[in-house]
Amino acid sequence: MAAPTSQSETSPNTETGSLRNSAPKGATQTARVALILGVVALVLGSSALGISLTRSSSAGTGPGIVVAQTVYDFAGELIPHLGHCENVTPLVLNVSVSGPGTVVVEATIIVYLYHTAGYYAAAAVYVSNASATCPGEEALAYIDDPVATGTYIQTLTAVGSFTVSAAATDKYYVTGYDYSTGTDYTEGGLVEMVGVFYPSG
Repeated sequence: MAAPTSQSETSPNTETGSLRNSAPKGATQTARVALILGVVALVLGSSALGISLTRSSSAGTGPGIVVAQTVYDFAGELIPHLGHCENVTPLVLNVSVSGPGTVVVEATIIVYLYHTAGYYAAAAVYVSNASATCPGEEALAYIDDPVATGTYIQTLTAVGSFTVSAAATDKYYVTGYDYSTGTDYTEGGLVEMVGVFYPSG
């Protein structure tokens, strides 16, 4: 398996002071009015679609789409090095739905791989609606044997789709396991989970 490479991205420095000072006053006022109108349109559009947004681990209920989000930093915590599936983090996403439909959950996880040449570092993660189960496709962090000794950082995205049959509050987890060899191992970093409920019909 080809080894992924770690990259560091830095935003270019941009001087904007002179641009702000040279902008005509009328153009600035027009931009502000456009921004305000855009926000109003977004709020009205969300209301018309029945969309509810929350940044907590518990979503509200309603007749339409529901979005729930939660974030947790488990930096320094080992991903379980086991032969079977475990919870990767204690993070739980609660999604409350008003009836039957489908919940799609996406988890983005930063993984630190501690690697010594001659071994490989690897961890598989999943999104699950039950703790310690690993359904569907894995998201894989991997550094191959010949790669130089070092610490590597990779960002994974795991997605799960789940059918719900009635109004309820369901729990979703990030699960998986480490299967590195030798002295290699993996640790977690920041993880974010977002769940979207799509009602039937």
